[in-house]
Amino acid sequence: MHNHDVTVVSVTLEDREDGGLRVFSADLPGLILSGIDKEAVCSNIAPAIQAIFGHQGIEVRVRSARPLNEVLQSGSPREVDMHVQQFVVEMRAAA
Repeated sequence: MHNHDVTVVSVTLEDREDGGLRVFSADLPGLILSGIDKEAVCSNIAPAIQAIFGHQGIEVRVRSARPLNEVLQSGSPREVDMHVQQFVVEMRAAA
């Protein structure tokens, strides 16, 4: 049985003026995605998180805490249409 450390990365999804989507994270400063196709941007979030950790030599498995389409359809609590999504990141523990 493998031990895993688990962390949560909060990701902000912000609507762009052109109808696209911008994604960033205060928890993971290197995570910045943006594009006109919201589905494409959303589908790249988990692989981007994996790549950032992988670049640091950390093997991770990433899953969304809630379905992204559900997050995007929920109302924004701010004037700017912005949503926060959490991704669960499981890191393989050092042997």
